[in-house]
Amino acid sequence: MQRHPRPIQNRAVLLGVAFALALVMGMLPTVAQDNAKQETAAQENDDQAKQAAFAKKFWDYLQESDYQEKWSRWPGHEEEFIEGTAPHGAFLKVYVNDKVTGNVEDPPAKSIIVKENYNEQKELVAITPMYRVGEDYAPDNNDWYWAKYKPDGTLFEMNNMKVSGRVKGCIECHQSAKGDDYLFSNDK
Repeated sequence: MQRHPRPIQNRAVLLGVAFALALVMGMLPTVAQDNAKQETAAQENDDQAKQAAFAKKFWDYLQESDYQEKWSRWPGHEEEFIEGTAPHGAFLKVYVNDKVTGNVEDPPAKSIIVKENYNEQKELVAITPMYRVGEDYAPDNNDWYWAKYKPDGTLFEMNNMKVSGRVKGCIECHQSAKGDDYLFSNDK
């Protein structure tokens, strides 16, 4: 018995029609969609690389500036430790650069506030600086940059993302500070 090619051709036509229909209805990705996804992923990787590079430079700057010895403590918090709250730790030490000194009500651009976070045994567990970048860095949150470093200078990670930059958790928490300044120290 000899087979006729017609059923095979019909199947090929049906498969072609089904593929075209799925493509038109958006059920299959197009080359443009694939390219857009690749470009978005590449942009996100580039942004993460820039954030990581800045976070490293920022950490190096904090170490070189010798903030623990040369910067002031937050006014009214000169004692060895102040009581802290989550997520920063049971105890804190808060340091400020000279841009903040005398301008605690509204720190100008280039202001840096460094919180050293200590556990209940008064062991250093994290360093969480805030840097007011200015220059329209993040106008919706007063241009603050946040980071959370381990004592050795590596960044903490949350949800597979390094904790630096426009950190959602930091922004959401600090938005609740009175006076729209993102600083809880001014609320007292």
